[in-house]
Amino acid sequence: MDLPRTITSPVTGGRREFLKLPEETDGAYLQFETTLQAQTPGPPMHYHPTATEQFEIRAGSLYVTIDGDDDVLGRGKTVVVPARTPHTFRIGPLGVRIIVTVTPPGRFAEFLVSEYALMHAGKLENWSDGDILAVAPWLHEFRDVTRPASPIQYVIWMLAPVGRAFGNPPVPAYPVGDERETGETAETAE
Repeated sequence: MDLPRTITSPVTGGRREFLKLPEETDGAYLQFETTLQAQTPGPPMHYHPTATEQFEIRAGSLYVTIDGDDDVLGRGKTVVVPARTPHTFRIGPLGVRIIVTVTPPGRFAEFLVSEYALMHAGKLENWSDGDILAVAPWLHEFRDVTRPASPIQYVIWMLAPVGRAFGNPPVPAYPVGDERETGETAETAE
């Protein structure tokens, strides 16, 4: 998959810039910067089977729940989420700018690009609402990258073949040439 360096979400106003792709680190890690708008809903509770995520807050704030513990992270704070650890987050009142490092990267970059592709296609409203028959094949395809931290994952996996039968690809294509800028607050633009 040929990955764009910068991707945007028309739904959440999010923007991701890939700083280091796995092929640039000999497969050691993926690093990207994410800017998210204030009050953007976070993803449902989930975990990554093999990857550790590190979040470094550059601006704004992030409310995190990691393995049942809640915390608020502000500028300059870093948190590490080990593989197989249930976690979620939501964005603070001024938005957030985060450097995320994923080790080992696996197909994490492809997952992120296809996630925003679903949003561009109108199939995923935010991280937790969407067309289940479009989302199921995608989540099933990337079950090595991320999984819901609830039994719903098994329902999603059962619906994946149905979604594919209705023409929903497991890896949707990101629209080429879409480089729309997102609105930033003074806090996130630092």
